[in-house]
Amino acid sequence: MALKKIEDKTPISRFREFLEAREYIESFEKHEEDDVFAAIDYMLIHKEYHYLLRMILEHCQKPGIEKLSSYVFARLDCLKREEDKKLLQQLLLCKNNGIGKNVFTYILSCCEFMDVERLLKEYPISGEELQGLLEYGDCQSVRRFAEKLHDDLFERLRILEEFFELYHRKSENE
Repeated sequence: MALKKIEDKTPISRFREFLEAREYIESFEKHEEDDVFAAIDYMLIHKEYHYLLRMILEHCQKPGIEKLSSYVFARLDCLKREEDKKLLQQLLLCKNNGIGKNVFTYILSCCEFMDVERLLKEYPISGEELQGLLEYGDCQSVRRFAEKLHDDLFERLRILEEFFELYHRKSENE
């Protein structure tokens, strides 16, 4: 008769090395949530920010990654390295809207260290997110971004008004 192996369900409170924590993060769907969060905390303490961003990007289509990204961005220091900011831009464009919203909020919360206009240049901002700009309006970078949005939106509105004026007349004449 073989001995049955009992699986230890106690949460891991401390990781001893990067590789051990990495295994929990990269296969987050196989582990208890508390253990994965502990592994993320290990990475944050050791300032492995680039790794965490890359991991979220690589797994951006997996179910449950939104919760992990929310956890990471709620605890992440404001990034200063350009390589990390480029990853933020890629995460914004990930097809997972939950991650995009987490990154958008994070960028606004760190606006004094970031060029918001440059980071959000290609991001299709929603009406709800526009409303969120009000909360961070004191930041110079957010104000520059809002001014750029204002100018772009009014130019688009002018073109649309021309379009409807021109084609509305044509449809009346027919």
